Amino acid sequence: MSSTIETAVPDPELLPDEDHTLVPIEKLIHGDHNPRRVQPKKRLRQSIRGSGINRPLIVRPDPAEDVYHIIDGWQRYQAATDCGWEVLPVKICETLLEAFEETNMASMGRREWTIYDRAQFCWSLYEEMKTDEDSKMAVARKVGNRLDRDPNAIRRYVNVLSLPDVIHPLLNN
Repeated sequence: MSSTIETAVPDPELLPDEDHTLVPIEKLIHGDHNPRRVQPKKRLRQSIRGSGINRPLIVRPDPAEDVYHIIDGWQRYQAATDCGWEVLPVKICETLLEAFEETNMASMGRREWTIYDRAQFCWSLYEEMKTDEDSKMAVARKVGNRLDRDPNAIRRYVNVLSLPDVIHPLLNN
């Protein structure tokens, strides 16, 4: 079942089978917590043009700005807009933690995510979950439990991503 926020609807055959909401592209923006910023490959554009979108984008609402932050699906967004789509199927998560869990289930294990992408994703979740009372390792355990990942790996990601921003382009390579 799906719902629509606006009326310009693509062919239903091009939409995911799972529950989604159609949102106009002008209401979708790159989320700060989305680690992926690379351009989509030609193959993804061709797939969307011919077969549509098989998984909804994962978004969270920003009522203050009347937009949705894309937490997962930035490349699908770019490819679909390049193909002329005006609305996109999304799964709306009310909280950032809910969006992280959906992203973890939908994308973390996919091969196109680099180690740097995974590290940034874990860093974002770490930043969202940390408190002044928790040690770095305690938060890494919370994140590791939430993502079913090794807390020591989470702690290493956090340590590396704590380095100055000028180092990050080197990490991405």
